[in-house]
Amino acid sequence: MSKADTTLDEMIGRLSGGLELAFLQSLASSAKKSYNLLRMIAPVFMQVAFADPTLWPYDPSSSGISLAHALASPQFELGRFILTDTIISLTFGTQALVEYDLSHPLIQTNGEHPMEWLHGCPAQFMFSINGTPLGRKLETTHGHGILHVPTN
Repeated sequence: MSKADTTLDEMIGRLSGGLELAFLQSLASSAKKSYNLLRMIAPVFMQVAFADPTLWPYDPSSSGISLAHALASPQFELGRFILTDTIISLTFGTQALVEYDLSHPLIQTNGEHPMEWLHGCPAQFMFSINGTPLGRKLETTHGHGILHVPTN
């Protein structure tokens, strides 16, 4: 095993551990602290994702991770980060922490992705949610938060 393989394995371990901590933080403390922890591990996610050339963007104008390939990746930590990032961005009405390249259609895999059976979230749903305009914003109307997704 080369030094590069060890380093990638360590990064995957850090990503996995960070995701566990973010989940536990959301249960024990607050969603804001969990979001801050997720922001801290976003660069680790990027390093793990860009170590796999199949996840590089297919659209030359994009700097994002190929969402279709990340969701089909055997590295389930990638899908778990995407799921968490997407849920938090929808909850807080913010943009995702990571840019995702949507130029490649969803890839059908032979088996289910762990996020499908573990978290009950199909890959198609994640692909559809991330395909909505990134200009989502949270508007306050009479004290109630409303998620507004622009149609243009």
